[in-house]
Amino acid sequence: MRLVVLTLVGLMLASCGQVGNQADDARQKGPARPETLEWTDGKGDMWAAKYVEPDGFVPKGPRPKSTNGDIRHVAVAHRQETLVIKVQYTDLDLEALKFGDPLRAFVDSNLGIESDIYIVGTARHRADVVIVHGGGVSDCKGASASVDLEGNTATLSVPRQCLGLPRWVRVALESQVMLKNYPAEPALMDSAMDAGFPANTRQDGTLIKRGLSERVYADSSSSPSGRGETTVLVPDPRGDVEAMGPEGEDFSSEATPAPQVKDGDILSTNVEHTSTRLRIRVEFADMPRDPSVNKYLLDAEVKTNAGAWVIEDDMKGPPALLLGEVPVPCDIDRSTDYADRTSTLSIPRTCLGEDPAWVQIAMALATYPANGDTTVDDANVKGYDESTTFSRRVFKP
Repeated sequence: MRLVVLTLVGLMLASCGQVGNQADDARQKGPARPETLEWTDGKGDMWAAKYVEPDGFVPKGPRPKSTNGDIRHVAVAHRQETLVIKVQYTDLDLEALKFGDPLRAFVDSNLGIESDIYIVGTARHRADVVIVHGGGVSDCKGASASVDLEGNTATLSVPRQCLGLPRWVRVALESQVMLKNYPAEPALMDSAMDAGFPANTRQDGTLIKRGLSERVYADSSSSPSGRGETTVLVPDPRGDVEAMGPEGEDFSSEATPAPQVKDGDILSTNVEHTSTRLRIRVEFADMPRDPSVNKYLLDAEVKTNAGAWVIEDDMKGPPALLLGEVPVPCDIDRSTDYADRTSTLSIPRTCLGEDPAWVQIAMALATYPANGDTTVDDANVKGYDESTTFSRRVFKP
């Protein structure tokens, strides 16, 4: 993406963590392209653990008599709209806990997006869901969890859009509970992947995986026409805005993290390719509200099988479409929803060459405050780099 003084910079995607190993051969195998996967975990294989800086939880020894949070069975279903994970425990009693994550799921996919998903048990029959991408908490309004204390089960449901609509996922699961006398007594943990200590902990900021399940493929009906995805969601970490220095300076080597900046912090981009239009919906942590005070420039590069275009939008006048540096006449619609903190661009496909078969999007927003440093956030990447990172292809229906 182009470096801008009133143009934009591209940012490089930070690594999403190390890829885990394949599951043990002894784990139950499904069909060649399973849409569901189940396996059984051993009984009495919980571990005591103590939190130690900076390594996280470290093992204090096996606790075979502990049952609260002892995982026994896992069922994963990769449905057309949602990823559902259900876990059966020997015992699950949230009232006995000071705090706990009865289910923590690490989800790896073909997209290279690594998600860290928690069910946080807070009270009887109540659970909250937290989803982390690349160190930033994701706003995923459709995620839900339920806990059945009588049946000793916990169920997690996450919309596939919150994971970027992957073709397949692999999961690593664990439980982590702290009884009411914690820290006098250690935390208790169990891995659903084997009888060893759950190694899915952060050590010096890095995720260490013991092992991942086999691939679980999305329901075959989730790819319309068999050609590919017609809608793609790209999550972007919260708090990854970069400060670039005052407007007018060459700030290519001056980028510094500005996690406190919410104005213009992109959280996700949803790209929809219909038979007549290309729609790009951008969600922000805080919606830019007054372009008369701060200047904004939303810069989107649209690459197709036929060529490449640039959309420049100052978020107050009509958006402009360029082919190279040449303006292209095109009636681009912009709609803004301040309640949902979203801005949507709708582009006629006829403006993008002759019947494009697919598109890819690279996007960033630069904010030029009346006083202070220029800031920028790229929709596809975390961190600063002069290269351009595009979304995966979004096919026409």
